[in-house]
Amino acid sequence: MADYVGMTPTVVIGLGGTGKEILIKIRRMIVESYGSLDALPIVSFLHIDTEQNAKVSEAQTVLKQNVSLRPSEQVWAKVENAKAMLNQLSSYDYLAEWFPSQLRGTDSILAGAGQIRSLGKFAFSVNYQTIKNSFNNALGRIVGHEKFLLDKLGLQLDKGVNIFIVCSLSGGTGSGMVLDLAYNLRDWVPPSAMPQTSAYLVLPGAFSGLGDRVIANAYAALMELNHYSRNDTRFECQYSSNASDRITSQSSQDVPFNFCYLVGNSNDKVTLPSLNSVLEMVAQNVFLDFSSGFSQYKKLVRDNIRKQWASPDSLGYPQSFIAFGLASIQFPIQRVLQACASRLARRVVTWLQNPTPAPGAMRDLIQTEILPSLNLSESDSQHQLLDSISLGNNMKPYTKEVADWVAGLRKRRNDLNIPFENLQRFVSVEQEKYSPHFNDGDTDPRRWSDYFQKMWDNLNHLKTQKRQELRQLVRQMIEDRFRGPKFVRQFLEVLLKVFNSYRNQFDQERQKTFLPKEESAANALQVLLKQIDNHAKQFNPLNKKTAIEEDFNGIMQALQSIYTSKVEIKSRTLGVLLLDAMKEEINSLLVDLTAFDQVLETLENKLTDREQTYIGETGTLTVNGILLYNPKDVIQAFNQVLEPTFRTSKCIIYLFNKNS
Repeated sequence: MADYVGMTPTVVIGLGGTGKEILIKIRRMIVESYGSLDALPIVSFLHIDTEQNAKVSEAQTVLKQNVSLRPSEQVWAKVENAKAMLNQLSSYDYLAEWFPSQLRGTDSILAGAGQIRSLGKFAFSVNYQTIKNSFNNALGRIVGHEKFLLDKLGLQLDKGVNIFIVCSLSGGTGSGMVLDLAYNLRDWVPPSAMPQTSAYLVLPGAFSGLGDRVIANAYAALMELNHYSRNDTRFECQYSSNASDRITSQSSQDVPFNFCYLVGNSNDKVTLPSLNSVLEMVAQNVFLDFSSGFSQYKKLVRDNIRKQWASPDSLGYPQSFIAFGLASIQFPIQRVLQACASRLARRVVTWLQNPTPAPGAMRDLIQTEILPSLNLSESDSQHQLLDSISLGNNMKPYTKEVADWVAGLRKRRNDLNIPFENLQRFVSVEQEKYSPHFNDGDTDPRRWSDYFQKMWDNLNHLKTQKRQELRQLVRQMIEDRFRGPKFVRQFLEVLLKVFNSYRNQFDQERQKTFLPKEESAANALQVLLKQIDNHAKQFNPLNKKTAIEEDFNGIMQALQSIYTSKVEIKSRTLGVLLLDAMKEEINSLLVDLTAFDQVLETLENKLTDREQTYIGETGTLTVNGILLYNPKDVIQAFNQVLEPTFRTSKCIIYLFNKNS
C-alpha cells in the first residue's frame, strides 16, 4: 500500500466575488492535472454571494472543458423583502439585537452587499437554511468515491474532511458572512467526521484604488476575527425564530478556524503586480493542499507551530494567524506531457489509418486467395459457392448423387440381367421413383422435395455463416498492418464487382445453358425410350444388341443430364440469393468502414486540437515566478523521447507479424 498517495475529501467554499474567482481558478487546476472535474469527485465547491452570476475575469473554459460553477454549487443569498422585514424589525428579535439602525431603509439585496458588512451578515441570516442545505449537499457529494479513486488514480482517502473558506475582507459579502459561516460549520459537521477548517482571507492591499471602504471593512473584520480568536470570547448568534437555528454553546467558544491565512499582496521582498496574481497564489496554495505530496509537508509544519499560537502573545493577543507565499521557477511538465501524449496518440491514429496504397491487382488477389479461403470461389475448374449450396445430407453434392444414381441403374440392370424388351419399363419405373426428389412447384420452399429443401436450408445457413466470416475477415484486414482501412475499402469495392460478375454469370448459365440442356435431354429421353423399345422388338440378331446398348447408354446420359441440369439450375437460382445477401453485407461493411474512417478522422483532429490547446495555454502559467517554457519544447521532448519509442514499437509489430 506504500505505492498509494493519500488525499483528504475536501469542500471549498467561496464567499463573494473574490471567492468565486478563486474557486474557478482551483477548478481550472483540477482539469489541468486530472483531465476533468469529475475525475476528482472528492472535491466539491460551494459559492455564496449576494449577487447572482457575478462575472469573473478567469476563463471558464479550460482545455475545452467548462469549469464554471453548476447551479447546485451556488447560493444566491438574495433578500427581496428587506424593507418589509426591517419595518417590522421588532418581530425579528434575532435580527434586532445586532442590525444597525442606520441601515433600516435598505430596500433589497439583489446585486451585492454594496461593501456593507452588516448587509452581508443580514443576507446570510435570511438565507440561513438554504446555505445550510447547500453545504450539506456539497458535503454529501464527496462521499462514497473510495473505490473509484483507488482504481483510477491509485489514491487512498485519509480520514477526516478539509473545508477551505476563501474570500476577501474588503467587500461586504465575504467580510460580513465569514465568521457566521465559520462557527456554523463547526455545528454542521460533527466532530466524528474530523473536520479541519482553513480560511484564506485576502487583505485590502490587493484592492488598491477602490476607495477607503475596502480598508475600513478589512479593519473591522480583522478586529472581529482577532476578538473571537481569543480564548475568553464567545460567538453567539441566532438565525431564525427557531431556537435550533443558532450557534451552539460548544462551538461558540472555539476559535473560528483551525488555520487562518491572512493574504497580502506584498512583503519586504516583493509586491505582486495585480489582484489576479494574489488570487492565483491563493488558488495554487489551496490546490496544493489537497492534491499533492506538498500537503503532507505543509501539515507537518503547521502541527509543529500549532503549539506556538495556542497561547496569546505578551500583550494578550492571539497568535493563530498564518501567512504564506509562493515563489517558483517553473517548467509545466504536466502540460508538456499532455501535449506530447496527444501528439503520440495522433501518430498512433494515423498509423492505424495505414495510408499504404492497396495492391493494383485486387481482383486477382480476391479470386486466387481470399474467396478460396472463404469457400466462395467460382471458376471453370472450381465451384465452391455452388457446391456448398447443392450439398446433400451426406456432404456430397447432388450432381454427384445424380451420377451415383445413374451408375446404380446401370449396375441393377446388369445384376438383374433385364431382358431387352423390359428395359423401357425398367427405366420408366426407376425414373418415376427418382424424379420426386426434384419437385419445387410450391411457392413455399418448406414444401419442396427433399433435395431442393436441403439446398434451401443450405442457402439460409450460408447466408449467416458467410456474412459473419466476411465481417471477421474485414476486421482482421483492418488490424493487419500490411492492409488496413484503405486496403479494406478497395477490397470491398472490388469484391462487390466480383459478386456482380458471379451473379450475371449464374443468370446467364441458368438461362442459356442449363434450362436448354434440361429441355434437350428430356426430349432426347423420350425419343430414346421409344427407340430402345422398337429395337427390342426387331428380329435382327446381328445388330440388335449393339443398337440396344447404344440406346441404353443414351438414356442414361439423358437422365443424368436432366437431373444434373435441375441441380445446376436450382443451385444458380439460390446462388443469386446468396450473392445478394453478401452484397448487402458488403454495403453494410462499407457504411461501417466510412463511420470508422470518420471516427479516426475526428479523433485525429481532436488530438491535434488537444495538443495545440495544451501548448497554447501553457504560456499563461506564472505565479510570482519565471516560466521556463517554449512551445518548441514539446517538439524537442517528443523527438528525443517518444519518436524513437514509437518507431521501435512499429518495428516490433512489423517483425511479429512477419514471423507469425
